[in-house]
Amino acid sequence: MPSCRQAGVVKIFMRILAIDLGIKSVGLAISGPLKIPQPLKSISRVNIFGELRSIIDIYSVGLIVIGLPLTLDGEKGEMARNAKKFAAKIEEQFGIKTKLVDERFTSDEAKVILKKKGIKGNKDSISALLILERYLEEESD
Repeated sequence: MPSCRQAGVVKIFMRILAIDLGIKSVGLAISGPLKIPQPLKSISRVNIFGELRSIIDIYSVGLIVIGLPLTLDGEKGEMARNAKKFAAKIEEQFGIKTKLVDERFTSDEAKVILKKKGIKGNKDSISALLILERYLEEESD
């Protein structure tokens, strides 16, 4: 009889944390047990690694997806380099694999979604949700 790991069950139920890394605040979204994404919350950049440790432990996160802020023409600027350094630090500190996902226009999309729904919500966590959705779509192709 195959183990859960052999049958791919572990991968299916692995939770993924998405991060929209802003200058002052950080938007977070999480995939549910069946890879259904949902916005989580926004946190301050102050003590970010302590906050992330708590979230990783609570949700048993197995992968972290980080928004990669490319320029409009797809180039990597200073913010993209910062995102790559942040990803490397997460892998080093928590031992969890990271993936970088193009996050262009997610903030604008988040604003439109919130306005359309008439919600005064957290744009950063909605941006993280969109980053997570992009990652999941890319993985399913």
